[in-house]
Amino acid sequence: MEQFPGQERPKIEKEEVLAAIRAKGIEDPEVKALILQWTKEREDERNRAQSARVVVQFEIDRADLYIAAGDIEGAIESLERASELAYGEREMDLRDTIEEKIERLEDGDGMWASILTE
Repeated sequence: MEQFPGQERPKIEKEEVLAAIRAKGIEDPEVKALILQWTKEREDERNRAQSARVVVQFEIDRADLYIAAGDIEGAIESLERASELAYGEREMDLRDTIEEKIERLEDGDGMWASILTE
């Protein structure tokens, strides 16, 4: 689709990035570019946010991308940041959910795909 000056590109959705990673792999140049653009959009969103919950969700979504790419260590690091933020905001239910994801990843049960979007 041709983009004209001043025309805003539709926001890249996490599901679009996950599908690209699954279809082409993390090393594909188009996938890398898509990941970078998604990350930039989310970081801009995060920086404008008035809510810590937006930052927590960013870290959870980023962890999902790491999982899809097979980078479990990167996923755990993102989830740990999300857990700390949730704790700081007294979002204990959210923190508990994040901690469960971390435990499942650390257990190495090989069911990483089932952890996505939980």
